[in-house]
Amino acid sequence: MMTGAWVLAGCGDILGLGDIPRLSVSGIEAGPALIDGTIRETTDGAGEVGSDSFAPLERSEEVGGETEGEVAADGATGDAGNGADATDDAADSGLDRQADGPIDAPFDQGSADWLGTGLSEEVFTEVDFHGGMLLGGPTVASWGVGRLDVLAVGLDGALYHTSFETSSGWQNGWDALGGSLTSDPAAASFGTGRIDAFGRGADYGIWHISRDPSYSGDGWSTWQDLGGNFASAPASSSWGAGRLDIFAMGSDNALYHKWYDPQGEGQGWSGPTGQPGDPAGWYPLGGSLTSAPGAASWAPGQIDVFALGPDHSLQHGSQAATSGMWSWDPTGLGGSFTTRPAVSSQGIGLLDVFVVGPASTPASTSVYHRSYDALAGGWSDWLHVSDSATPNAPASVSWGPGRVDFFTIGAESSCQKAADFYGISQPTTWGFAPTDVQAWWNQSACSATSTTPTSQLCQNASDLYAIVGSTSFGGADDQAKAWWTSTGCSTTPSCQDVSDLFGLSAGPTGYAPGYVANWWLNAATCTTMPLFAPASQGSNCQRASDRFGIIAGQVGAPTDFGFAPTYVQTWWNSAQSPACNTMPGDYVLKHFGKGS
Repeated sequence: MMTGAWVLAGCGDILGLGDIPRLSVSGIEAGPALIDGTIRETTDGAGEVGSDSFAPLERSEEVGGETEGEVAADGATGDAGNGADATDDAADSGLDRQADGPIDAPFDQGSADWLGTGLSEEVFTEVDFHGGMLLGGPTVASWGVGRLDVLAVGLDGALYHTSFETSSGWQNGWDALGGSLTSDPAAASFGTGRIDAFGRGADYGIWHISRDPSYSGDGWSTWQDLGGNFASAPASSSWGAGRLDIFAMGSDNALYHKWYDPQGEGQGWSGPTGQPGDPAGWYPLGGSLTSAPGAASWAPGQIDVFALGPDHSLQHGSQAATSGMWSWDPTGLGGSFTTRPAVSSQGIGLLDVFVVGPASTPASTSVYHRSYDALAGGWSDWLHVSDSATPNAPASVSWGPGRVDFFTIGAESSCQKAADFYGISQPTTWGFAPTDVQAWWNQSACSATSTTPTSQLCQNASDLYAIVGSTSFGGADDQAKAWWTSTGCSTTPSCQDVSDLFGLSAGPTGYAPGYVANWWLNAATCTTMPLFAPASQGSNCQRASDRFGIIAGQVGAPTDFGFAPTYVQTWWNSAQSPACNTMPGDYVLKHFGKGS
């Protein structure tokens, strides 16, 4: 096993290309790079730390990730675990968890001068966006062509997972994986069907959960404690079958490394002779970081790690494949940024780095991209990819040569929310939007077009009105009934969807109308709870704001109810403690892609 030591290196050959054995291009198929017959996954690191106000994770004795799962792979949401035990106060006040370590130091907008006025634009197509009350930045991994696995932390501190297949689209909803994390997650894959996810817990250690086809029901493992004491989220990558490399920033701002290798020395996790006083096997690699790292691998034994330095420029370190030696590039990749980087690889000798920095407009941010191609002569210039309304870090992955996907967490306009929920595509169709929503749309001069598949629109209508196939139209008005019949919908409400839409849990509570509450209690006898945040008063205020575009009035100004139904407005204005005072959050998972 190659451990090596970190040394300062010259500005030449910073990726150690001279040390890398030339692998046959035929070893790369139209998917992730194949090494020894297994998928070599590259993925991003993860970002900002959060507060330490969440309960510790439930510890597990297993460290190899081979325990049977708690979350089924059949689409069930599973048990939200310890994240569901977060107090209402923590969840309600945790909407803007502040960093408790030097992850992204305060940024001086004046340092945006490096952008100048001539930075080239790069076109990435916004593929879609995916809902959820998410906190911080996401992570993404891929174990096959056309496959994406996205993980993010909810407002309750639990980890959530959803997946995408080009043949079938996004899975219906999210899997709740439990946990109580205080950082963005990281993820990697070293084989078909395998996902390993990591996050920092309330104890400042790194925690691990995995999914593998060999687990019972193709489910997820229990959480495992990997120890350590860190001031940042982790980053992860894999360069071969069974191999995982984990990185995180310590309280001393240095980079630390832990790995898993079933074929290497110790046949498992590194250790126990890591950093002094740490029996968990975390090895110090030096450096002076001000962000969480990002990591990727494009060949066996080759690892490239990136993080922000003291001047907010992007720093770069790498491990050469043949020597196992680590080195820091003293000049890095320049720039001046505000988040940890996301890193991925399309194949041998290729790297893509995404990072958020200041935009030309004050108080706004943009996503920037720089790529490395060993055969084309090295690094490209920095390119502007997309404007970003939030400070959250991006995530990046490639499922094969010529294809790159990246994700951000951002805002979605109320017009787009209404279009996607009701199926509005004007001037062609109003979908199943009621007349009051149509009036709001016209008054707001909306011009958005629905991107939601018909099957999901049928589910939305079923959930909103408690329509049960061809049996009962529940509370649907004539507009919705006509649309339902002409569209050929036949769905029934989903307990989990209704929980998320109306903030319902056993009781019920929330702001559901009578016909939905009647279906919930009597017809379906649902027992689900909302994902991402509990069914508390404060969380339901936020949930209603996010769903219907409600903006609470400030300093005596009236509330803008967006396109909220009358019964939601009545609930909002009713005597409550505490009174709703929320506005839509920047929680939407945005997906961009380039190539095929």
